[in-house]
Formats: sequence, C-alpha cells, structure tokens
Amino acid sequence: MFLESHGVRLVEFLEKKGFPPGNKIKNKLRIPSWIKINQNYLKVCLRGLYDTDGSVYKLTNQNSHQICFTNVNQGLLEDVRVGLISLGINCSKMSNKDLYITKKSELRKFLKLIGFSNNRHLKKVKMWKLNSPLV
Repeated sequence: MFLESHGVRLVEFLEKKGFPPGNKIKNKLRIPSWIKINQNYLKVCLRGLYDTDGSVYKLTNQNSHQICFTNVNQGLLEDVRVGLISLGINCSKMSNKDLYITKKSELRKFLKLIGFSNNRHLKKVKMWKLNSPLV
C-alpha cells in the first residue's frame, strides 16, 4: 500500500518532527529523539530503515545467516546501533557503512521485535526458516 500526499503543511509538519526534505545522507538525517525514547516508534522506524537499507543473506559455505544495515551516514548508523541495543538486540560488528547481526539468538530477537515489511526480505527469512526456534 502506498500513500501519496502533497502540501506545504505536510512538509512543515515533517520538518518540525525532525525530517528535513531531501536526501537523508546529504542532510545527515538522524533518528529524532522523540522516536528514540518510544520503543514502539523505534521498532517501526528501524523496520522501515531495514526494509530500505537492509539485507538478509546466508553466509557463504556456512549454516548461518546475517542481517545487515548499510548506510554511509555515520550518525544514522550509530543511531540504528544504539536503537537495536536499547531493544536488547546485540550487533556482531559495525564497519564504515555496515552494521551486522549474526548470532542466531540476536537474529531471532530482531525478527520478533522488529521484523520486515519488505517482501524480498520476508521471502528469504521464510525460505531459511530464520524465525524457527530450530535455527
């Protein structure tokens, strides 16, 4: 489902809520504090970020999987890391532009608390049975 809306008031509202118009990388967009302090908002925000800038894959020649968030905006990357930790999800490692979740117990927590709305990610998770307690 898509919702499209236009109008100066909408843009003004979003700007007041901490979402400037334009490119999130060039604008160095961060997760606003009003989202960070509310676990429900944080979960939905992280789901949206992982749906757009995340990936799910099986590690080559291993029986393990990884969920990765990729973004060159270091501030946003750090906000995502801190957000995951505040929800009790530990990240394996963070590189210049990537944040990884690898441990099976952490993958399960991520899927239970945040999950995906992106059909491509959902198909992979279902195919690999990442949400199964046997994995």
